[in-house]
Amino acid sequence: MSKSLVPLALDYSDRFSAFANKSRNSKETYRLWYEYLDRARCRLDLTINTDYYRVWNLRENEQFYKWWERTGQNVTVDKNKIPAVVINPDNINTISPSTHINIAIPFNLTATEAGELVRKLLLSNNFKRQSIIDYPEIRKGAEIRHLSLRSYLICYDCYQAMLHNTSKVSYIELLKYVRRAYSLQYKLGKKLKDRLPSTLCGIGPDPKSFEHVSTKDDSQALATLRRYIIKADQIIRSVAEGHFPD
Repeated sequence: MSKSLVPLALDYSDRFSAFANKSRNSKETYRLWYEYLDRARCRLDLTINTDYYRVWNLRENEQFYKWWERTGQNVTVDKNKIPAVVINPDNINTISPSTHINIAIPFNLTATEAGELVRKLLLSNNFKRQSIIDYPEIRKGAEIRHLSLRSYLICYDCYQAMLHNTSKVSYIELLKYVRRAYSLQYKLGKKLKDRLPSTLCGIGPDPKSFEHVSTKDDSQALATLRRYIIKADQIIRSVAEGHFPD
């Protein structure tokens, strides 16, 4: 994994807040996707699939919430959640969606009547054929684990921060750095709201210590830290190509 630039904006209040909605198409899922893409855009060794992300209308150094209000909420729509419109002879000429519509057919219509209404709907002036925009979408079947994705990201960010001060990172010092970040930010209660993952804790008398870390008491935590950074790097590479979470 190559040395790369760290994003200029490192305000964790926007990047690591927890959201109540944890579905695969939730705002938090897209926030995490945006954050990983933000890291990919800072990588000198990666090429972003700009054609795939063109509809996102990305800007340099724009925080997620500003992008979400400006563009994101309009281009990340879950097409399956668009309300269905009940068609009938009275509203057939008043329906005018931008790209597509979900149709509900009442049971009191015969197949012939329903087919005729749909045909009239498609032939009406409101439904001239349009070019359908392909929005970036979450990979089908992907398991979205917000807590894990946030953990990978903070470990990666700490690793990148240390790379700017030394050409070789000590994982013992990096684990101290990560634990300190979790401890200080969690106590503030305004930025990083996740507790230190149990997988990054040791087995000694002070398993969350960011002052004393050893290969004896913290071997599993050190191995997990390496794995989290590798996983973050894999996701960042995938996101650059247009795949999320991997």
